Amino acid sequence: MYLLLCVLLLGVSCVLYLYSERRNQPQSRQLPNLEIYPRIVTNDFIQEFTESYPADTYVTMFSAEGQLFLVAATTPDEVNPDDVASNHHTPVLAYSITESLSAIFVMPEGDVELVLSNSHIKALGLHRDELLQLAKQNMAKFAREQNLQHTSIYNQECGFVTANGTYESSLILCEPYIEGLKKHLGGKLHVFIPVTNSFICTGEQSQEAMNQAKQAAERLYEQSENKLINKRLSYVNGTWQEH
Repeated sequence: MYLLLCVLLLGVSCVLYLYSERRNQPQSRQLPNLEIYPRIVTNDFIQEFTESYPADTYVTMFSAEGQLFLVAATTPDEVNPDDVASNHHTPVLAYSITESLSAIFVMPEGDVELVLSNSHIKALGLHRDELLQLAKQNMAKFAREQNLQHTSIYNQECGFVTANGTYESSLILCEPYIEGLKKHLGGKLHVFIPVTNSFICTGEQSQEAMNQAKQAAERLYEQSENKLINKRLSYVNGTWQEH
């Protein structure tokens, strides 16, 4: 009995010693090839992720189930094409929002996203693997600002959201953000995305606000080189409809 007790005490002492040694060793964090974060992309979230996994390049993509994937890489060339083309998620370069609107998501050193319409993709004669290459080439051209400018206009009945040099129109994909807009504007949500770095949204409470939003969107579409889609999108029962 005494011998058994001594053996047990010795075993416990060894376990405690090994645990103590492991805690005292510096812990290195492996850079993830693919991290799943089914959360809305906010500035705080971006800071948390980039501090945890420092890298020069981050690529975002959405799965068919709406989950957000982040790929961290030291350089754009380290983005694994096999991961991007896996069956677990929709590739970076062809997330379908509506019938005529798809998106490319690219995030170099911040929350930066490029949005293309299907007509752009067709006109450029691109395929998915070529689109990924195009996204890599464009990374250096995008501004690195993370903060959006949120400006309410038209007496709180219509909202204008733009980005400081980044491509943020695809915020319409983030359900929590959309629900917040619906609550603020009231009723069914209508969105115009005339250019790639801005969108205009309004509720259904004011026809005047709707007309102002439409006119502003048409002016932006006509005057901008970064044209996207000259249509109104309505958010109904969790899906987008074109008009």
